[in-house]
Amino acid sequence: MKMPWNRKPQVDDQAHREAKAYVTEIAWEAIAPGFTDKDDIIESISEMADSDDDLAFSGLEAAAIVEELWKIRLLDLQQPLERDPSDDVRVAAAFAELESVGVIARMNLGFDQGEGSDAARRIAKTVGARGFVYFHQQDANRLAYPDATLYLGWDAVGTTREDYDAATIRLGEEIRAALERQLLTVAWDGTLASRPGVLNVNWRKPLPT
Repeated sequence: MKMPWNRKPQVDDQAHREAKAYVTEIAWEAIAPGFTDKDDIIESISEMADSDDDLAFSGLEAAAIVEELWKIRLLDLQQPLERDPSDDVRVAAAFAELESVGVIARMNLGFDQGEGSDAARRIAKTVGARGFVYFHQQDANRLAYPDATLYLGWDAVGTTREDYDAATIRLGEEIRAALERQLLTVAWDGTLASRPGVLNVNWRKPLPT
């Protein structure tokens, strides 16, 4: 018998519990950072559930999980701040400062480091910026949890080959200083081999309306 599009064959309770936990984690990481509309999250997670024959969870169940978690996050954001301004505001202020001095600074740019770096470089070259800093969607997912580490990608643009390393390290130090002026803690060893990380981030960006 052909199954309706939003139904799957009955599965054992253990498989369903594991599928629910998996979908819940993905949904929470999409919701809590505050970058994506609820309808877009429902659409993507419901499609994922319905298209994965090995996942013991339906699209309708996934949509209900997103609705529930969205309400939970709204309640979370109504709780008093542990410190004011919150860390999302501090990161935004540091990025705005960097933008004001010719550095492209973007949040939730691209899915991963390759996409984020390519997109930031294109923007920087288009506007004649001297460099960029960003974090991508996978970095943003970590912001769903308390005391997260927010890793950043960065690079200098428009330098000569001989000056590239020194210019990029100087830019990294400039990025670190802008974040530290917002009283954020940054871990970075000062080399091109590692990404700066903002430590112990508690992210409270409002959800899209």
